[in-house]
Amino acid sequence: MYSLQVFIIMAFFVAASIQFTPYQKCKSGNAPLALRVGDCKNLPCKFKRGTDVHGEFDFNAAVDTDNLRIEVVAKALGITTNYPMPEPNACNSLINGKCPATKGDSLTYGLTMPVLKSYPKVKVHIRMQLVDKSNVVHSCFEIDAKVVS
Repeated sequence: MYSLQVFIIMAFFVAASIQFTPYQKCKSGNAPLALRVGDCKNLPCKFKRGTDVHGEFDFNAAVDTDNLRIEVVAKALGITTNYPMPEPNACNSLINGKCPATKGDSLTYGLTMPVLKSYPKVKVHIRMQLVDKSNVVHSCFEIDAKVVS
């Protein structure tokens, strides 16, 4: 009986320690089931220059697909630009599931996003989406961030 109580208490603390990052839904495409970006619990997320931002998000495949690519668009100081990701083939960055994926499959994308030292310290709005070769959006979200020293 005692071991069951300890297990329940430990499970509660583990569940309470999992932090999710808030996000905004995109106008099109499915929102992720959950988003975790570093230690970001409130927007804007703080992205430190000269480091890599690590995160992951859970989503379900919208349709059967054998490929996924990550598309990131950043807007800062009134300028919108595509943000080049180190690994554009999102299938290579899945940490749960794999390509090919069947509609409804539960997948997790592992994110690594370099924040160069040369980036100015500004607020930035980021839209990130996973798209297949037929341009079906499997998951899309937006977050606000601030580049800091």
